[in-house]
Amino acid sequence: MSKSDHGKTKVELVDELDALRRRLAQTEAAARPSEADDLYRRLIRFLPDAVRIACDGVVVYANDAAAELFGTGSPDLLIGRSTDDFNPEEDRAIVRARRRTVRAAGFTPTEERRKLRLDGSIVHIEVTGMRIDWHGKPATLTVMRDIGARVEGRRQREENEARFAALAENVPGAVYQCALRPSGDFAFSYVSDGVRALFGTTPDAAMNDAEGLFARIHADDRNRFMAAMHESAAGMVVADLEFRVLGRKGRVGWVRSTARPRQRDDDDAVIWDGVFLDVTDRQAALESLRTAKDAAELANRSKTEFLTHMSHELRTPLNTIMGFSEVIEAELFGPVGSPRYTEYASDIRSSGAHLLSLINEILDLSKIEAGKLEFHDDVIDVGAVIEESLALLKRRTENGKLRLAVRIANKLPHLRADERRLRQILLNLLSNAAKYTPDGGTVRVSVSATSRDGMSIKVTDNGIGMSAEDCQRVFRPFEQVDNEQNRRAQGTGLGLPLARSLVEGHGGRLALDSAPGKGTRITVRFPAMRLVA
Repeated sequence: MSKSDHGKTKVELVDELDALRRRLAQTEAAARPSEADDLYRRLIRFLPDAVRIACDGVVVYANDAAAELFGTGSPDLLIGRSTDDFNPEEDRAIVRARRRTVRAAGFTPTEERRKLRLDGSIVHIEVTGMRIDWHGKPATLTVMRDIGARVEGRRQREENEARFAALAENVPGAVYQCALRPSGDFAFSYVSDGVRALFGTTPDAAMNDAEGLFARIHADDRNRFMAAMHESAAGMVVADLEFRVLGRKGRVGWVRSTARPRQRDDDDAVIWDGVFLDVTDRQAALESLRTAKDAAELANRSKTEFLTHMSHELRTPLNTIMGFSEVIEAELFGPVGSPRYTEYASDIRSSGAHLLSLINEILDLSKIEAGKLEFHDDVIDVGAVIEESLALLKRRTENGKLRLAVRIANKLPHLRADERRLRQILLNLLSNAAKYTPDGGTVRVSVSATSRDGMSIKVTDNGIGMSAEDCQRVFRPFEQVDNEQNRRAQGTGLGLPLARSLVEGHGGRLALDSAPGKGTRITVRFPAMRLVA
């Protein structure tokens, strides 16, 4: 019950007034009416609450607080007015019924009402009425208090609650407020309606029985959830975890709970403001991705194991074929007769070497994808390795079909790298440059190094070039640019992907810059940490 400015409730004030009325009634017989009236007026004039006395619905007395409440400036301006003047039209029937209650029962309980001020504005009051005698006539004494601030605060609170409820209902899950009491019990003070879809229960049921809601968490996840909440309370850190729940009809779903704790001052309880989100679809997608990833990794491992096992079976007969073809081509055991036989033997050896190179590249790429390719670093003279690799282009440069320009910086530092892999990188890049550069074209090779940027090897040609889209495609294994030159070259689509992987295995980067009809430049950069002065 509300208190007055003096700390007394309305009932206490009315009881005091009633006691005064009885004492005055006892003395009225011995006192002149004017003296009793003056005494009564002095007793109630300075009460902090508005006091009004009415006979037959007409005001016969009001104190200063009543004048201030109704905006009349003076109590005298209230005297003689009908009490209906201060009641909104729609409330007058209720007020008349209240008067009858006062006459019959002698009082009315405290309640909230609206009143009209003199300027027509509404004032919200808390009112208590009781029956008294006023100069021998039955009258109603009404005690009123302005509760406008309280009503406005309540209205704002209700609006905020409605706004919050509307927001909570639009959250794809359930908003909640949960407390861990000093006794160790959990209790929900608020749960939005989204809990129905997530947990198959109602907000009221959750607020009445927190343990009942927790019981819907999957048995294998329940202890983990409770441990996370207790850890959050102990460290005052956000509780964020995902768990399975048993919803309606035994449906198992996934829920993510995120809640921030705070300490409640009055009883040291920990309060969480949190949200339950439905992540069932995301978990299903993740599970599908995991399954697909596992299947892909299994397939990749199977492929690598197959290639590893098959490499020996393929290489052994190929080496035999290549060896005997070289013997026949060189006529080591005497003339073979027709010159065509030596030509055929040369073709057999060349085709075998190409096939062996292809097998090695596929195997290397598989090892790289499986993370099993090993690198054996040595201190390498890069210039010497480049000169050796350029021998690949010797035949075309000697007959004038291809021009070659080489520029190696003076005092080039050595490089710490796997020499075999570096040669493999260079052979792939030079082979591609020669393959896609028409007769009369030029292939340029340059090497430079700085202590800050490391070593840079550039292979540039003025061949057919590629579009931006094709520049992305050529780094995907077994994919090639679809053009006439490429069909004539009969490449495998493994050279650039393998070269880039080998460069990255050394901690470096391979970049490609090309445009149709303007040639291609490939830049290989090794980090400065690999330079050896």
